Amino acid sequence: MDIQSKIYYAIINLMKKFFLIILVTSLFLLNNCSHPEYLTRRGDYATGYSDSDENTLKWLSKFNIVEIGGVGDIANSSTISFLKERGVRNILCYDWMPAVYYYIEEENNVFVNWIFKNRYYTSLNPEGPFPHTEEMGYSFARDYYLDFGVFEVIDRKGKFISNFVSENGYGGIFFDWASGVYINEDEYKPLKNRFNKLHPGLSYLSAVGNFYNNLSLLFKKKNLIIATNQGYRNPENVLPYVNYDMAESYIVGYDYFGKYLEVKGRGFVKVPQTQYFPVSMAGKESFKDTLFYLNRVKNILNNHKGEDFSNFIYLNYAAPDFIFNKKEGKYIPTQPKDAIFLSYSTAKLTGTISYLEVPFDRKLERNDIYFLDLGKATGDNYKVDESNKFAIRFYQYGFVLVYYGEELNKEIKVQDSSIPDGCMYYDFYKKEWLRADGKSISIKIETKRDPLTKKTIPAGRVMVYGKN
Repeated sequence: MDIQSKIYYAIINLMKKFFLIILVTSLFLLNNCSHPEYLTRRGDYATGYSDSDENTLKWLSKFNIVEIGGVGDIANSSTISFLKERGVRNILCYDWMPAVYYYIEEENNVFVNWIFKNRYYTSLNPEGPFPHTEEMGYSFARDYYLDFGVFEVIDRKGKFISNFVSENGYGGIFFDWASGVYINEDEYKPLKNRFNKLHPGLSYLSAVGNFYNNLSLLFKKKNLIIATNQGYRNPENVLPYVNYDMAESYIVGYDYFGKYLEVKGRGFVKVPQTQYFPVSMAGKESFKDTLFYLNRVKNILNNHKGEDFSNFIYLNYAAPDFIFNKKEGKYIPTQPKDAIFLSYSTAKLTGTISYLEVPFDRKLERNDIYFLDLGKATGDNYKVDESNKFAIRFYQYGFVLVYYGEELNKEIKVQDSSIPDGCMYYDFYKKEWLRADGKSISIKIETKRDPLTKKTIPAGRVMVYGKN
């Protein structure tokens, strides 16, 4: 090669390097410097254990409402202080609404002792049966169900709960079995019969309403809140008096179905599996069943909620995604991202709150999706595109979408007047910035089959608009 050719090729190589540097620099600036930010805020609601470690408490401190500990499992004062100092607005204490455990050989609190001592006057099963402790095989305790037809029971329980909550630094109570409809189940028939005999003309469910009415008056004096589990099942007697109500596993659930894996750090163990159609009948799984129940709950709330009611909470559960590591020959539990996004997006369709627990390893439930600020909904309800199999709801600063079709790969084009013209938007699932085409946004969804039902997993997605 002559000197002229060498000079030519040297110049070409320099130009290639120059353009490569320009390209890399441009891509870096595009991905790291030119993107707008999106709005964030504190999370709404989360749950924890009374003995949560520091990292868990730091996670919980990012939410406005935290349920942690209970009347029989109180969180210590340092935990309460830690959460309050970091901005948690209301810390809730758990309680079993309709009954008490009387521990046979252990110390009981003053209210439980009063119930037991006066059980022929205060309880619906003074001599049994004890349905819950017998079902669970608990020999160390008995479950006594309160007679809410006796005002002294209503008053004493209300004052005990009110004082316990405020004296221990809590901001409210969370009641399990909150509606009282358990009384209609077959195993509780003797309790219902006793109540009806003692209080002719008064229904047990109405008596439960008397309890909530009395408690709400006590709580308002101390600026405390009441949250209930499935209070909507006795709506006229619960919802007028509470601040939050809840349903569990309406969107995502989990259970054990006999699957065993060699899990890192656990050995060969039975593992849970996620249920993506928890309210559907077996063999007839459909996301439309989930929407049916969410709409039903929404209608009940609209007809019965009181003036102090804030919002409804969907608490869901999921198994980890178990990923096989070929090098180690074991499965690694990872965050169930699809379950978390489905839980959040579905709840947002009806403007409600959601949180998803991963009981197998609660570190895996931590996702920043809860801190997105979507603003207020721009319409009265979500919209359904039946031809493309998705439900969508628009908010001021973004939108949520749930795709429920059978295709594993689907591109959906969304148009709406509320989308800022030509805006940058962030696909929170894929963690990438994209630009709208006018008021049109294209979403590429990749989902997978549900191992339990062989159906396509409904895909929840969240898009947030850039601030700029």
